[in-house]
Amino acid sequence: MVGGVPTRTGSVAQTTAAPAGGGARRGKAPGDSPLTSATTDSGLGDIILRGRYYLIEESTILPLVALTGRIKFPTADADRGLGTGEFDEGVGVELTKRLADRWLAYLDGGYNFIGDAPDTDFHNQWWYDAGIGYDVTDNLHMSVFYEEYRALVNTVNNARAGEKKQSAHTTFHRIIRELISHTRKGRFQRRGEVATTGKIILSQKATG
Repeated sequence: MVGGVPTRTGSVAQTTAAPAGGGARRGKAPGDSPLTSATTDSGLGDIILRGRYYLIEESTILPLVALTGRIKFPTADADRGLGTGEFDEGVGVELTKRLADRWLAYLDGGYNFIGDAPDTDFHNQWWYDAGIGYDVTDNLHMSVFYEEYRALVNTVNNARAGEKKQSAHTTFHRIIRELISHTRKGRFQRRGEVATTGKIILSQKATG
């Protein structure tokens, strides 16, 4: 687990990783080879603090531009494989442009500085995503994204995925979306304003 996200850091091998010093250890630490038997661990994951500074307001030509920053606090149990046990920091930029009355386009990118757990040498991680969104109603926004993240190690490919998101104003999910995504439409924020959000991840890891 890196930043609360299941992340492959090695290829499957039919060997069992021995803990340092020969002592018993539950789970799997970052950088270990996968265990030969299936194991599952769950618990509190990493806490992530995000901030966003609105730099340029959307105009007829220019998109809404926001600068972002994030810090991952290593609250997940690294000995159980739920996190790396190290701090991560990241910076990024978000562009949002309204294409028509109900259509919006998104383009985001950034760079994460990944903390190296003991006996690991993770790459720092660039990432980007591009998406399009549609206001189904005044209270319901749906969006589809394609994203890619640089792999943390050379033995695996970059992570690529398509993601469909939905936000409805009648659920608790609305509160999170209002803070971290919905405001990207430029309806609530103005240039020079700052928005901050926090995220607590509950992690579950399965190996085998």
